[in-house]
Amino acid sequence: MDKKKIPVRVATPAARTEPLLGQSGGGTAAASERYWRWGDDNMLPYALAQIARRSTTHRRIINDKADYIAGKGFAFDGDADRCLMIDEKGNVVDGDKTMAVCGLSMRDQGLLTGRTIVGTVMSNLGLHEFCNKNNIRLICTPVGDRNVLEKMLEFGYRIGGEQSGHTIFTDYATTGDGQLTALQFLQVLKRSGRPASELASICPTYPQTLINVELANQPGLKEAVMASQELQEAIRREEEVLGGDGRVLVRPSGTEPLVRVMVEAKTVQQAEECAGRLAELVKTLKI
Repeated sequence: MDKKKIPVRVATPAARTEPLLGQSGGGTAAASERYWRWGDDNMLPYALAQIARRSTTHRRIINDKADYIAGKGFAFDGDADRCLMIDEKGNVVDGDKTMAVCGLSMRDQGLLTGRTIVGTVMSNLGLHEFCNKNNIRLICTPVGDRNVLEKMLEFGYRIGGEQSGHTIFTDYATTGDGQLTALQFLQVLKRSGRPASELASICPTYPQTLINVELANQPGLKEAVMASQELQEAIRREEEVLGGDGRVLVRPSGTEPLVRVMVEAKTVQQAEECAGRLAELVKTLKI
């Protein structure tokens, strides 16, 4: 990697009184159980903190003992099967953007089987927009890397994953591997000679709001809520208001007594207001 293009910000060992950025886990930097103090110009901790506040999707991976490769702008979850990146401007490069960058490179080399990327129903609308503009098909499975992998293996697709940074490259592995993902992105970065921020900008990110609505733990309640005619009509109304500039996804949790309301829109205000209205309706439904 050309250090003139991507500044390398070096971390140095510090006493335990310094902020703890990485401890034990599957990532390389933290394996030695050292503590690190980052230089004042390093935007990685700040950028991750900002994205954690904005996105429920990313909060889990960031809070799950995120391990850092010192100064290179990568963060892995506890077992290092997911990877988020930070570009040279401090912007987060999530799984959707990673798939867009790597998928486009594979398409240009004739390696993108069926011109297809496999995502999930939670893939940002920006990835849909990117694929439409670049003549790439996006197949969306239910949430979960297992569902993504099953679809990839069924049709021989070579790249897929989740917005949270779980990316699968079936040429090399049948599971997510954070360090493999980092290397694939770096390979495209090196070949392009462009800064990471410019590469990642090919895939826009629409503001996304996710609200988890807790329900009583009663058998069949989630299904009854989802089948509610009042809820379905409200979703249709909100979709009409958003038009082609957003989308609504309301789905039951597979493991908890929750209904998840996700809205993407052109502005944060639009997304929050729409999601808030739908969440309130779910809370007040008479089932």
